[in-house]
Amino acid sequence: SVNQEEEQTNNSLIRLTFDSPIGLHRQIVLGTDDNASTGFDIGYDAFMADVNQEDMFWLQEQQRFVIQGVDSFNDGQEFPIGLIIKENGLARIKIEDLENIEANIEIYIRDTETGEQYDIINESFEVHLEPGTYEEKYTIVFMRETIVELIPDEDVNVDHENFVVHYDSKPSELTIKSGPDKDILNVTLFNSIGQKIRTLDFSSSDTITLHMNTGVYILHIETSAGIINKKIIIN
Repeated sequence: SVNQEEEQTNNSLIRLTFDSPIGLHRQIVLGTDDNASTGFDIGYDAFMADVNQEDMFWLQEQQRFVIQGVDSFNDGQEFPIGLIIKENGLARIKIEDLENIEANIEIYIRDTETGEQYDIINESFEVHLEPGTYEEKYTIVFMRETIVELIPDEDVNVDHENFVVHYDSKPSELTIKSGPDKDILNVTLFNSIGQKIRTLDFSSSDTITLHMNTGVYILHIETSAGIINKKIIIN
């Protein structure tokens, strides 16, 4: 019927593509339907019938799926994904297609071990992985976009002495040294118009690997002594 066609048109759909270290590919789908739920639904969820040597899938109730249907996409929702890796190398996950996704919805891959989030709407997620099966490490997360007004190089009650921010493009490393009297509490990377790209984890080291495309970025650094915003220009 017409109503059914309109309902299908209004459903949201996300297609993710996985490129494995040995060159295999898998596409998985996440979609919405008013009749689906966050649990298993016959007719809306599709089990993984064949598993490749290297593969990606949705995880639901300890089962593997290539299609998962839910009733809606909500702020803060997380959908676990699993990966099978045979050989050490670069794995890539990217959005192949979006249908009827609100303009202010952000889609991230979250590393559950580090807490870091990676924006996959603007660029592919790439990571070097060792051989193994990863069923608890990564989730897909939905967030509503928030625009933050940041003034570059504006410091709020922070002593600049001994504070160092440096990005080296060749090894793709970002270093933040706060000095002896200031602890780094939280670091967030924004683009030039104030859109959040990802959070950064400096809890175990003052240097992290960070691949950045050319452009202007702002680091929002929260320390025990106050807040610092720093501009980074990648040519």
